[in-house]
Order: sequence, then structure tokens, then C-alpha cells
Amino acid sequence: MLLAMSGFKNSGCKHDVLRMRPDVIPNAHKGAIHALAYNSTGRYVLSGGQDKAVCLWNPATKVRIQSYLKHSFEVLAIDVAADDSKFASVGGDRNVYVWDVGGGDTICSFDAHTLRINTACFNSEGTVVASGSNDTTVKLWDCRSRNYAPIQTLSDAKDSITSVKIRGPQILTGSVDGRVRMYDIRTGKITTDCVGSPVTCVNWSSDGNRFLVSSVDNYVRLFDATSGKLAQSFTGHASCQFRATSAFFDNETAVASTSEDGRLYLWDTSSGKVKNTLSSKTESETAHSTAFALDTHPTQPQLVASSFKGTIEVWKP
Repeated sequence: MLLAMSGFKNSGCKHDVLRMRPDVIPNAHKGAIHALAYNSTGRYVLSGGQDKAVCLWNPATKVRIQSYLKHSFEVLAIDVAADDSKFASVGGDRNVYVWDVGGGDTICSFDAHTLRINTACFNSEGTVVASGSNDTTVKLWDCRSRNYAPIQTLSDAKDSITSVKIRGPQILTGSVDGRVRMYDIRTGKITTDCVGSPVTCVNWSSDGNRFLVSSVDNYVRLFDATSGKLAQSFTGHASCQFRATSAFFDNETAVASTSEDGRLYLWDTSSGKVKNTLSSKTESETAHSTAFALDTHPTQPQLVASSFKGTIEVWKP
């Protein structure tokens, strides 16, 4: 499989994230790119956009390796299984597609949601995929079964589900109702944290002890997963209309986020202070654009970002 090839190795060298530069892939999609996802090595990137296509890229050479065409509406989210053999894509057509990376065909598809699907995430084994929708539910699907009904539906949210992340037996969800819910599938326990503004993105730390939350009030927040207490907050970016995406960066020493002012923001995780802002655009272009999707490299201080205009930016020191 293409995605299973070995990637870059961490040399242990210190990198200067204050001097990051972009490699731009122009016209990667026709229209906005809503989804970006590295594979487990960071050697390849998948993108999905308004043009209904999912594309596989080598970001180092800027070459498009393959396109995956099945969606009838925009693609809004992509998640790659841990073994890199398959990925899930979801969007406006209310379908969950699970794809074979190398073959380019769908392995299975699920269609029980009644409104558009905003997010998807595999479990660590790649056997179960979770999807979250505007119909306010999270559904869990068994990728090995011939029964295409959901194996479980989580229906506690009062508004659209915008983000889902699975770590072990725990499922973290974000909703427009302003709440982050943590489900423990083993015990059946649900923990709810109220952010107070619509949540657009959630992300686990690597050890599962903390999680990031982006919301439509110009804040990214870091919470302690056990106590639910606020550990740090990050602001300075613009997030009041569109779906902001945030992620841990550079061995979790930094936090990265998209912004409606067209820039990417990097904060120091410990202090909450802005370390850097990134933009490949001129000042006039930046003022009328939005940094839309983002993903961070699994081992290196690199990230990919996209915009409404169909370009992909690969940022590295």
C-alpha cells in the first residue's frame, strides 16, 4: 500500500518553528479544501474538498498520486486508519465511505445519518469508525461486518456534532451545543464539559491526559481529561463564523490552529503565548481569506493547511 511506506525519521535535532516556510501546492482542488490528513508516517497527505474529490499527495514532491471519486457532495472530513491501509471520508451526501488506499475502491459504506456528516475517526485497530453529523448523533460502524447498521448510536448532543476522536475505549465529541462529551465505552460513563460556545474541533494529547477544544469565541482551550479543569487557553486568532481546526504540534510543545484572518497560529503549550503566525499570502490577500483545514505531522515540526481557494500549504522549518 502506498501509505504504508516508511516515512521521515525523527533525528532528534531541534527545529526553529519561528522560521517556518511554505511549499504551496496550487489548484489542488477546485474550490475550498475542507479536510486534510497525514498518514501515520507523515510521508503522504489526503485532502478532500468542495469538488467532491479525495486526493492522495506526496507533499515533498507536490505530486498527486491518486484520486478517490464517490462522493456526490462536498467532502468534509478524512481519517486514516493506523495501519495506513484504509481511510474514511464523509461529507454532505450523508455517507461514510471506507476506502482501500492502494486499490482506490471503497471497502464498505454506511448511510444511516439523516443530515450531513462533519467528522469521522477510526479506533486504533481500524475495525470501527465513528461518524458525527448535523443530525446530532455519533454513530459507530463495524468495518468488518456485512451488517451495515450502526453498532451503537450516541444521541446525547442537542445540536450538530462537529468533531469526534477515539482513544482506546474513550470517545471524545464536540458539538455546536457548546459541550464536549467523553464516553467510556467499557463502563458506559459519560462526562460532559460545558465550553459555552459552539465547539468546532477536539483533539486528544498523545497520553490521553489532556484534550484540546476549539470553539466559536476566538479561543482554543486545553483541558485536563481527568478533572475537566481548564489547563491553558490560547487566543489571538479569529474564530467566530467558520469551523476552526486545532492540533498539538512539535511534540506537543505547541498548539496550532487555523484562523479566519487567513493565518495559522502557533502557541506555546505551557505559557499560552503566541510563538508564531504563518501566512504565505500578502497582507491584502490575508485580510480576505480563511485558513480552513489543518493537520500536523506525526513526528516532525511540519504541518499542512488549506484555504477556500483550493491550495495546500506545507509548512516546515
